[in-house]
Amino acid sequence: MEMLIGLVATVMALGIPLAAILGSVYLKAKRLRAEGGAAGELGQRLTRVEAENAALRTRVEVLEDIATMDRDAATGSRVRVAAQAAKTAHDDNASQDDPASPAAARRARMG
Repeated sequence: MEMLIGLVATVMALGIPLAAILGSVYLKAKRLRAEGGAAGELGQRLTRVEAENAALRTRVEVLEDIATMDRDAATGSRVRVAAQAAKTAHDDNASQDDPASPAAARRARMG
């Protein structure tokens, strides 16, 4: 009987901490399974946000291209206007005495 009491005491002394450890492992596993659904939802949300980010990045690139084209077109038109003005000034200076020149005709129209 004394041996049985020693055996029960040993099993209880080792069993209680063992039950606590196994219980905490079970609770952690259960919590992780419950959070697994939330993690799946976060993964889907992340995928949607990444897709939206890619779409917005594409839109910004297109807008940058448009803005660059407008700026290049404006710069090009300024260059064309400046070239036209230089040509007109050259025509005015070169053919002031020629009444049939385009510069003379412009001067006549302007008054």
